[in-house]
Amino acid sequence: MRNPGHYLLLFLKGAAMGAADVVPGVSGGTIAFVSGIYVELIDTIKSINMKALKVLRTEGVAAAWAHINGKFLVTLLAGILHQPVFSGQGNAVFTGGPPTSSVVLLYRLDSGLRDLPNASAPTDANG
Repeated sequence: MRNPGHYLLLFLKGAAMGAADVVPGVSGGTIAFVSGIYVELIDTIKSINMKALKVLRTEGVAAAWAHINGKFLVTLLAGILHQPVFSGQGNAVFTGGPPTSSVVLLYRLDSGLRDLPNASAPTDANG
């Protein structure tokens, strides 16, 4: 049985995984490996299979939850989906998952690049 402190640490590891997903060249899997939860994560993902459905049908929800390591999975996913995202200029804070983070970062990149001259844009002959 894990204590609440363990779940808080797991949540923070998930937040680090989510934050890593928005950094080019870094993956959440790398963070999972470095933080020591990679094997448990892979085993948990592999446990979501037809056997889990059989356990659900024959033994009930609690047994299926235990079979798929539900507490681990939900705690980790909560961390991944609720990591903070800061804009490049440090003037905005958003909470959301990697898809939200990507949209925010793309928006920030787009708004920052909008003022730069576009070398590929056709130029008007008059000026």
